[in-house]
Amino acid sequence: MTSRVFKYEVGLGGSIEVPTGADILNAGVQGYGVVIWARVEDNVLDTDTLDVLVVGTGHAFSTKGYNYLNTVFMDDLVFHVYVESLNA
Repeated sequence: MTSRVFKYEVGLGGSIEVPTGADILNAGVQGYGVVIWARVEDNVLDTDTLDVLVVGTGHAFSTKGYNYLNTVFMDDLVFHVYVESLNA
């Protein structure tokens, strides 16, 4: 089966729609926003909705049901990106 890597814009959190079985690879900053890259298999028609938390250093939040993905830097701001765990 053939795979491709796609980019999903998440801004400062929310949700993204990804093909079922997507392999979430990394988070980073591109332009002025936070993005997530995922490897997806071609020909997958079903999708999953994943919640994404983007939290600033020192901010209170709950990680229950989420997996840490990466820390990203936007100028002087630092954000930590968590993605909903499908296995939680």
